[in-house]
Amino acid sequence: MENFEPYEEMFLSLTERGVRFYFCKNPFKTFGLSTDLVPPPVEVIDSGIRALVDWQKEGFIYIRP
Repeated sequence: MENFEPYEEMFLSLTERGVRFYFCKNPFKTFGLSTDLVPPPVEVIDSGIRALVDWQKEGFIYIRP
């Protein structure tokens, strides 16, 4: 994927409804991609796994698609 432009409207629309998006930085490093590609409503975090563990401790539930 070269950019997230086709999805920016969806990210903005869902963000306006209270949805928050987080992308793990690790795949960007692995595939040599810049996190500058990520549209503004999306937050890039250092470790997705660590975030999931922390959020589960707060009572959130992770459901894998």
